Amino acid sequence: RSLFCSEMGNETFCKQSKKRLMGFFKQQEYRRFDLKPRYWDPQKEEREKRERRIKAELNIQSEDYSEIRTKFRANYNKLKTQRKKTRGSYVLRLFMILMLLLLMAYYLFSKYADRIIEWLGE
Repeated sequence: RSLFCSEMGNETFCKQSKKRLMGFFKQQEYRRFDLKPRYWDPQKEEREKRERRIKAELNIQSEDYSEIRTKFRANYNKLKTQRKKTRGSYVLRLFMILMLLLLMAYYLFSKYADRIIEWLGE
């Protein structure tokens, strides 16, 4: 930080003034990365040509990310609703089993109450 910037106390002014100062001097251009491939796979190239030709014949467009995303969301929502239905049926099934067990216990206790009390009393 320069002395001028610390005295002013305004950092945005300091940054803007530095940018203006840098505009006066010529800046070097960035070197570009230019990679020339050394390996060529003719089988892969032929396969890609065949795929493009077949897609053109069958009138298939290549899937872009938005289509994939919508398909993924649709499948996710479908599975989510299936899980909710399954969970609801699970709770209902559990409730029915508990009710059945309670009814059986009530029936057995009402029919054999004297024997159960006698057995517990010993």
